[in-house]
Amino acid sequence: VNEHVDGAGHRLKNMIEGMAIARALGMNFGGALAVGSVDTEHGINFREVLDNFFGFGAYRQLLSTERNLPFIEEFRSIEKLYQWYLRMRDIVEPGAKLYIPSMSDWGPFAKSHKLDLFPENFRRLVSQHMER
Repeated sequence: VNEHVDGAGHRLKNMIEGMAIARALGMNFGGALAVGSVDTEHGINFREVLDNFFGFGAYRQLLSTERNLPFIEEFRSIEKLYQWYLRMRDIVEPGAKLYIPSMSDWGPFAKSHKLDLFPENFRRLVSQHMER
């Protein structure tokens, strides 16, 4: 997914939705492509937000500054990713990189496929560092 260029909430939202989609499809979430600026449009250091939300050092695991990643496929919707995945999941090599910039269509996707993208165990896992 993309990190996005606006506020911390939108950036974090896209990443959490990406994690939820990856979990629902049995995939690993590979992270987000970092934007050039560490600070959000509101002047907040997004790397600190990630570390505070997910735990120290999280931004190193979640943000990629690499610009020439070898994506094997790119998608403009979650539905297209899902249809591709159904056809290819048995032949795609582990660790293959897929790219979808935005997770904004997760609601209609989840509804049409009757998926609970944010079950209790996922919400608990994602927010575990916030409870300390």
